Amino acid sequence: TYSTTQDTIVRYQAWDNAGNPSSIGEFNVKIDLEDPTASISPLPSEGLLVTKIGINVNSICSDGGSGCQEEKIYVSPSPIPDCSGIDYGTYTSSPQTITDHSYVCDAAKDNAGREDFSDSSVEFNIFSTIQDAIDNASPGDTINVAAGTYNENIDINKGIKLQSTTDAFNTVILGTGST
Repeated sequence: TYSTTQDTIVRYQAWDNAGNPSSIGEFNVKIDLEDPTASISPLPSEGLLVTKIGINVNSICSDGGSGCQEEKIYVSPSPIPDCSGIDYGTYTSSPQTITDHSYVCDAAKDNAGREDFSDSSVEFNIFSTIQDAIDNASPGDTINVAAGTYNENIDINKGIKLQSTTDAFNTVILGTGST
């Protein structure tokens, strides 16, 4: 068992069947004792988000040992209390576009084959229509509406904050009548 991350020189020599030795060879080995660290970027904004194009979510790997090999994402419609309980092979390549209300786990693997998983899933409150966001909001929630034109009637029946992610000139609600 090695307990150091320093470079170690390994020397080797082989003999043929007649007992003749080969020249001594050597190579450097670095023992990787550091797990990679997986994190999600960007983290979801406070409140609910309405967008027609979704949001690209990345898994970011950091590793001070052997370096990162790959980052992966797992998207679920339900909360996941322990992301490490999901087989690494079922995760998909990062980034992924999240277009609806989802829970996201991330995982990373370093060049030594060590894996790291987020502890639990991160909730992305993303909706394609403003009304869906209103229907899923609780009193006091903020609904952030991405730039675009939304052809829909909305019915606000609770105390929420409805705001544009950019400015009011680039976020338009075109209702077709009153309800």
